[in-house]
Amino acid sequence: MDTLTAPCGLQCASCPAYVATQTGDPAQVEGVAQSWARTWGVPVQPEHVWCDGCQGSSKRKWIGTWKCQVRACALERKVPTCAHCPDYVCETLEKFFSNVPRTRKILQKLRDDLRDE
Repeated sequence: MDTLTAPCGLQCASCPAYVATQTGDPAQVEGVAQSWARTWGVPVQPEHVWCDGCQGSSKRKWIGTWKCQVRACALERKVPTCAHCPDYVCETLEKFFSNVPRTRKILQKLRDDLRDE
């Protein structure tokens, strides 16, 4: 299992917070925080952006990770992604898909690949 795939199907390697964190460059992290603050119209501090990915053991996770219902469910069920869950696709995941529709295709491919194994 690719540890750069979040339980919801987001790809960490393409996430600006993850990419900036991996560079170790505080200025790049600050840039992501400023960009997200403009995009979402809410205050985003650099300390909210540092992230080593949802799957990793590091405590550095962007602030939304700690509030993510999809991630909390996957941890509780001990599955690496929702594609591994026997209740795929649930109401929580459908709600997430309505906000981030591109993840549906990623998770469905993972699910199909699991069936082929």
